[in-house]
Amino acid sequence: MTETAFERVNAAQALKSRGDFSNWSSVKDRLTPQAWPSLSPSFKVPSKAKVFTIGSCFARNIEEHLALLGFQLPTLDFSVPEEEWSGKRRNGILNKYTPATVCQEIEWAAAIYERGTGFVPQDADPMRFDTRDGKVIDLHLGGFLPVTEERFIARRHSIYKLYVEAFSSDLVALTFGLTESWVDRDSGLHIHQAPATRATLRDAKNYDFVNLDYEACLDYMKRSVETLRRLNPDVMIITTVSPVSLNATFTEADVIIANSLSKSTLRSAVGKIERLYEWLDYFPSYENATLSPLEDAYEADLRHVRDGFVGKIVKQLIAHYFEVTDIVSNLVQSAAVALGSNLKAEETDAFITLCDSVTQFETLSDDQLNIYLRSLWRLNQKKAIKAVAKEIMARETRLHRHLRAIAHIFPRCGLEHELRTYAKDILAGDPNNPIALKWVA
Repeated sequence: MTETAFERVNAAQALKSRGDFSNWSSVKDRLTPQAWPSLSPSFKVPSKAKVFTIGSCFARNIEEHLALLGFQLPTLDFSVPEEEWSGKRRNGILNKYTPATVCQEIEWAAAIYERGTGFVPQDADPMRFDTRDGKVIDLHLGGFLPVTEERFIARRHSIYKLYVEAFSSDLVALTFGLTESWVDRDSGLHIHQAPATRATLRDAKNYDFVNLDYEACLDYMKRSVETLRRLNPDVMIITTVSPVSLNATFTEADVIIANSLSKSTLRSAVGKIERLYEWLDYFPSYENATLSPLEDAYEADLRHVRDGFVGKIVKQLIAHYFEVTDIVSNLVQSAAVALGSNLKAEETDAFITLCDSVTQFETLSDDQLNIYLRSLWRLNQKKAIKAVAKEIMARETRLHRHLRAIAHIFPRCGLEHELRTYAKDILAGDPNNPIALKWVA
């Protein structure tokens, strides 16, 4: 039997090559009060680069913060209406949790791209599930909510065009979330979630539950990164393991034990591919959260990472891997961290520092302007809020992810008309948006 290993070097070399942080005796400052391991990045991402994120909901957190720093995030701009995905983040329908589903989406888009003839409706067939009432479910997207055939094909076409962006991105960030998966017995493909909806339960016998082991995870990860690198030879890749825990396990184990096995398997496989490819690094967001105090890192459900702590993780990521030359962008992201931590103005200087530093808010991006608006609200600057609201209304962009903040702030500043106009514009593309409906009705 051939012995395999993460590393194998001569003893003489190993005894001399240990790093500065190799002894546990030096670990206290990096574990308390929160966990921030030492990092040795192998590359830097240039300012305003294009970053493509694939993976679990944690990937959605990362992209929001990177956008505030001026990076291009194609996946952040993808959105679907309320009836297709009712989550806070409308691009959450793109979430991929297992190495298998990540790999399949990359390889699916790559096959069409390399074919060179463009997307055709038949390309969506592997994901298709026909319901009894003539609707179609995309088995590779979150929610399993049925749509018309026309919408199913159009949305798949949009997803293909989105994934093509990965083949020209400067960096791809892959976040792996879990190992428990479901396989279509006919196609051999992994579907997004358990076939437990009303429409899919009748065909549950056509699917198998599988808990991916180390070898399977490693194979899917290798296929994913090698496909990306083949089509995009200069792309850098960062991998991470999502610190968001399993919601439930389909094994007989306690969910605590099942979650530990899942995360350990993913972490081990990611550790292997990090050593196989010099253009790929591992970033320890999993360790950042799980080794920090629960009350600092996690929401009350002990599953989801607090927005403010995600912001701190991204700050760590930025400091090591990204070139950010714009001072205001850094201040905006710091304010976003404070907002995510639900800090009051008297608990942080982030809001004052940002608002004092912005001399021309017209130059801010839409996402930056939203953070600026919320910072002004924390400072009770209603006159300035009205000026920012005028700028927001003058722009063509109407974003679902900004509506909640606007709906909270505008009416408290005498801007009900502007809010109704914004909400009406949102309804043009998202006719069942509950927040927009409340203000237009």
